[in-house]
Amino acid sequence: MKHICTLLFCIASVGVYAQDIAGKWVGNYGFSFFTPKPQKLVLDLMMRDDTTVYGMSHLYYRNDKYEHYYLNGYYNPADSTLVVSEDSTIGVKLGMFVENVLGTYTMKLRYTDTSMRFEGRWKENTMFIPMSSKVWLEKPLPPKPKPTDIDTSRQYTLPDKIIAVQRLIEIDEAEKDSVKITILDNGQIDGDIVSVYLNDSLLLSSKQLTAKSHTMYISMSKANPLSRLTMVSESEGSIPPCTARLTVYTKTRHYDIDLSSDGRKSGTIQFFLKE
Repeated sequence: MKHICTLLFCIASVGVYAQDIAGKWVGNYGFSFFTPKPQKLVLDLMMRDDTTVYGMSHLYYRNDKYEHYYLNGYYNPADSTLVVSEDSTIGVKLGMFVENVLGTYTMKLRYTDTSMRFEGRWKENTMFIPMSSKVWLEKPLPPKPKPTDIDTSRQYTLPDKIIAVQRLIEIDEAEKDSVKITILDNGQIDGDIVSVYLNDSLLLSSKQLTAKSHTMYISMSKANPLSRLTMVSESEGSIPPCTARLTVYTKTRHYDIDLSSDGRKSGTIQFFLKE
């Protein structure tokens, strides 16, 4: 009976992990005669529900070359299959005489001792004879649960929540070092408390939102043309969810964005540095 219980626990654990595909996946393509191989492939995946997937793909090459695309598709938990298509372009820098090609990833999920791994193929989106290539992506397994006698109600790590990108902002090269960001409560002051991250770096720690704004500054670089600003709810106040007005100022313009965050998801803005 002990062995049966252990087996059932393992199966249940795999089922939980199978739903946790939102997040950052890093890998690469297999060898191909027809297409240059990037140094790194990154898929940022988010989920609207248990099966609907969206996000972005990022291909990084030598000499600061890159490709960035929006993704849409689905995940089938019954057979652990992911299908996502690059359906529009965010930005491409490949050099002269090199054209970008959008495609579709069809992959199956499996597990190692330390990671979740997708393996499958990328196939060009075309009605003619499409190019295709093997592809793989990995993401570390979620950490083991902490002991129940430890209070984790205030302990937050950014990858634990669903990241919902609510706005893409393009930053001109001439404005990359002068981006000012303010955040304040955008409605009734009800005790909302938030933290703000730029990628994995903490910018603002557990600040209450009021009518007076908190101010942050960020900069962009060619080495990392995509940056993600994430607002995390630490307390939803008396009127959930946590809501805020975030304003981005550059030298020539400003953007007002309303963000929301709760116990399941965070509010996020994606910045893209234009050439």
